[in-house]
Amino acid sequence: MVFSYPRFNGKTDSKSYIHFFLNVWNTNHMSQQFPEAEAHESKIAEFGLTLDERAACWHSQMNLAAITTFDQQESTF
Repeated sequence: MVFSYPRFNGKTDSKSYIHFFLNVWNTNHMSQQFPEAEAHESKIAEFGLTLDERAACWHSQMNLAAITTFDQQESTF
């Protein structure tokens, strides 16, 4: 990855964090032109890796198979 992802530990407001995460994701994957489903899978997977502390615990307890789009991930976050 060209740019490092931000880390979320609960001290930043979630909407701002998601906005920043998506900006970095788009920058890092701009040239790859993923199909929509593959882009959602990548965002969901990479988003989970950026969480710390309570947010990481919350994410580990989620039924990730039920999340199929990043929009769903965003609304549960």
